[in-house]
Amino acid sequence: MRVAIHALGTRGDVQPYIAGIGIDRARTSRTARCSGSVREHGARPRRRIRLLPGEFLALLDTPEGKAAIAGGKGFSAGLKLLKYVRPMMQTLLDAEWKAAQAFNPSIFVHQNDMSVEDNKRIVREFCNHFKTSNADGLIDGMTEDATWWVNGKPHLFPSAGTKTKTEAASMFRNMFTAYSNGLDMKVINLIGEGDSIAAEARSQATTKSGKIYENEYFILFKIRDGKNASAREYTDPMHVQETFG
Repeated sequence: MRVAIHALGTRGDVQPYIAGIGIDRARTSRTARCSGSVREHGARPRRRIRLLPGEFLALLDTPEGKAAIAGGKGFSAGLKLLKYVRPMMQTLLDAEWKAAQAFNPSIFVHQNDMSVEDNKRIVREFCNHFKTSNADGLIDGMTEDATWWVNGKPHLFPSAGTKTKTEAASMFRNMFTAYSNGLDMKVINLIGEGDSIAAEARSQATTKSGKIYENEYFILFKIRDGKNASAREYTDPMHVQETFG
């Protein structure tokens, strides 16, 4: 039996190695495909290792990547980061498919990302509430201790800074009163690892005064127990100020 194991991210080194130990005991031939340095963890030579491209993980470790996640000058850094994400993910998928074809496994084992996929679904459903002006849906989708942070200086932009769930609820309700038909929030791309989901999104709406509001976002969600525990939103506060004053 030929077993192919794919793992990526912070578990990309350890998971294939541990799985390999178990398969060794079953005296099964396999290959492990991962992003990381499995050889440094003592992988035996007879194991066939195909390292996947690690550029995306390396990108997150750059000053721009860290800034996009941690805040500070994250808005401009996040925009620079986004233009590299799609080609990197495509390269990663192509390399995975090529490795699978070369090995021709009997069984393909992928790192268990069901929780990540579930979290992506939660984020998509959460963002859909903006289109229908469903403030209750947004609020219900947040944990009791949830926070919502928006880039910018709070003394310059009212929506900027960190808000509690109650404060965020008030922000959502006030925002929806300004639109004639909700805020069409289109999710362009989602990237997840563990309980973190990074979302690239674009919005479009018409205000009741007839102005067109269009903005772009990079939002880092933290999901806990099926709900949004925190959100860090990077957007263009000048356009918000220009549209709503």
